[in-house]
Amino acid sequence: MVASLSFKPVFNKLVRRNSIRVKTVINRNNWKNVRYILWFVAAPIAMFGYFVPFVHLVAYAQDILPENNGETLLTCIGVTAGIGKILLGLIADRPNINPVLLQQISFVAIGVVTMLLTTAPYFKDNAYIAMVIYSLILGLFDGCFSALLGPIAVYICGPENAAQGIGFILGLVSIPFMLGPLLAGKN
Repeated sequence: MVASLSFKPVFNKLVRRNSIRVKTVINRNNWKNVRYILWFVAAPIAMFGYFVPFVHLVAYAQDILPENNGETLLTCIGVTAGIGKILLGLIADRPNINPVLLQQISFVAIGVVTMLLTTAPYFKDNAYIAMVIYSLILGLFDGCFSALLGPIAVYICGPENAAQGIGFILGLVSIPFMLGPLLAGKN
């Protein structure tokens, strides 16, 4: 978070210098923007449980299905995250699509699928298949979240303020990224 304060974007020389003024390390335009403030406050709340499956999924799979490979589930998440980045990036680039709404849908889907992972044992002989399917879906929406950070920042902050907007968001969400899995692992 401290390092994000030192970032100053380098703009194209074609942009008039008078139209962009970086007087301080902190861009005040973002902090006057109500939509950015809402995003800044909501993002860490939404991200509190984000890393829980990434940290605990392998151990959970070994607990309930010791004969299966839990690492494969993380691979499934990674593969479909790449696909999700491409697909949702193409969808978000359409002019009538709201990237904020897409990201909200992905947050809800990530939360639902994370909770559904706990239902895998109820599928008895198909428990591992259920976990693979859940992991594939989780990865798809994970790709949506990460691919849309840039477009949302431009949508909310504008192109000249987006870089610092992303920096502050990522700096703040690093706290729930660390605390979420830690608290989820406590018994």
